[in-house]
Amino acid sequence: MTKSIFKIFGLIFILLLCFQTDMDAQSRKKKKKKKEDTETQINFADRLWYGGGFTLGFGGSGFSNLSGSIFQFGLSPMAGYKIMDFLSIGPRAEITYVGGRFQVFGQGQVYKVGTWSYAIGPFVRAKTPFNLFAHIEYSYLDEEYVTDQINADNRLETFRRSRDAFYIGAGYFSNTPGGFGYELYLTYDLLAPENTTDLPLSYRFGVNYNF
Repeated sequence: MTKSIFKIFGLIFILLLCFQTDMDAQSRKKKKKKKEDTETQINFADRLWYGGGFTLGFGGSGFSNLSGSIFQFGLSPMAGYKIMDFLSIGPRAEITYVGGRFQVFGQGQVYKVGTWSYAIGPFVRAKTPFNLFAHIEYSYLDEEYVTDQINADNRLETFRRSRDAFYIGAGYFSNTPGGFGYELYLTYDLLAPENTTDLPLSYRFGVNYNF
């Protein structure tokens, strides 16, 4: 009877020991995996950079038999992931608002207008020596244009046009202490339509962080 009790207790002790060993092994695996996941997240975050540009402008404008003034405001956020220290990929978006007040030459009636245009697409950017970089970008544009037609609310009518754009460009960037910097670059749209007065060349200015 006594021997049977000792055998039972011995078996229970061995089972508990095996269970504890298995729990310790699983705990070490979980800690190791958690450490690896944390390191992966940190490494991914370290390779991210952020940027953005803005547009602000006032000026006179005229077309057809109308003359007036316009106000323009735009934002273009972007984020990049460093595949390598010099090579990045990511998305870029752009939204632009243009408001204007026009009148027919020689008349006092004022006609207002407001348009919204959007763009979104991926880009690839490569750093080169001397704080220069090359920029390639595909973008889908949804633009709103003004006509010289007047609706019942005494506002100028507009129409929308969508198209693809493919930009190539180059620019300069400057990093300052703390990871913040600025950038300026020129782009040329290889898919710009020929039947438009819009220039295919554009100038961009913005700020960045961790670039």
